[in-house]
Amino acid sequence: MNYRLVADITLPEPIAGSIGNLTSIGNTSTNSFKGNFDGNGKVITNLTINTTTEFNGLFGYVNGGTISDLGLANVNIKGGYATGGVAGYIEGSGASIARCYVTGSVIGTVHVGGIAGDVYIGVTISNCYTTCSVSGTSYQVGGIAGRNEGTVNNCYATGAISGTNWCGGIVGNNGGTVTRCVALNPSVNKEGSGGGTYFGRVAGSGGSLANNAAFSGMQALGGFSFGGSSGLDGAGIDKDAAKLQSTYSGSPRNWAFGTSNAAPWKWTVDTYLLPVFYWQTTAPIEMPEHLITP
Repeated sequence: MNYRLVADITLPEPIAGSIGNLTSIGNTSTNSFKGNFDGNGKVITNLTINTTTEFNGLFGYVNGGTISDLGLANVNIKGGYATGGVAGYIEGSGASIARCYVTGSVIGTVHVGGIAGDVYIGVTISNCYTTCSVSGTSYQVGGIAGRNEGTVNNCYATGAISGTNWCGGIVGNNGGTVTRCVALNPSVNKEGSGGGTYFGRVAGSGGSLANNAAFSGMQALGGFSFGGSSGLDGAGIDKDAAKLQSTYSGSPRNWAFGTSNAAPWKWTVDTYLLPVFYWQTTAPIEMPEHLITP
């Protein structure tokens, strides 16, 4: 089935202590979303979920489905295992999330990501960005994906990351591929006093990592230090380089800037000096404070 969003949606602010204003679409493995959702460049604002159950996001469990061209503004998502902004869990050959962004806050337990909590083999997340803070009460937390067994490319994140282990600005635990991504997060925070050691500016662990960059001023909080490997931490860029189009469009990242899905990125809207999508006419947020040059 194919679905298309035809208008922006502003959801009401939830009542304090309520379960929020939405139950995730396809929130169990037996009731998964298997269709194709075209966001059509529209924005859903104030999406709020407040639960302890698994598989949470706008979409809870995606099996073979695709989601594209969607903005999620000012989300407030709290869930359990596999919690993300766009999708909690996504699997299936050909499944994908493309040209989506998320602002606000995403909180979960294990496998928590700004775009998706758990990304399985065969899945691609591409040309997405998040400005939301992402935190987990346990491990595998990332600005784009908490756990990645698929492919993440051409993405960036600017929000703070927090968890107990396997945490990174783009991906927490990487068993797949992360390429041409830029981690612009202010900090990665190791929560608790446990023995977790898997933290990085781009990714907390392993997999295939190539042509990624990261904000050189990113803070390592909670008793660890960056520097595990150049792959995990990416090439360092300062706040001035973060605000240059050539950082993204130039070699080795080569992001495509234009006016179509084939070249989806646009340079700056209003005073937001970071890439946005060609269909965006307003900035997602004000410039992140940690990237503003005094």
